Amino acid sequence: MWEKVCDAFEAANEGVTVELTIDKNLEDVIDPAMKAGDYPDVIMRAVGAESGMTETFIRDNNLTELTDVLDMTVPGEEVTVGEKILPGFTENTIVNP
Repeated sequence: MWEKVCDAFEAANEGVTVELTIDKNLEDVIDPAMKAGDYPDVIMRAVGAESGMTETFIRDNNLTELTDVLDMTVPGEEVTVGEKILPGFTENTIVNP
């Protein structure tokens, strides 16, 4: 699914290249680069992981508000992103800390 999201994003944004990293141990993969000051633009990670990365980002206020995406119209459709998400999904502290 994420490959399709990235492809669509690149197609909609001329000149943009997405470097996608998918790994069940994502923290282990991106941590060395972050320690060197090279942070990803977006990280998709839930709370509760053993590494505590998400909780650390929340505690240190190292997050950027992205909820405006929910009001965007889905390309090629007449509905918003928020309308496509199951009711209640974003109204909890796990998904929306």
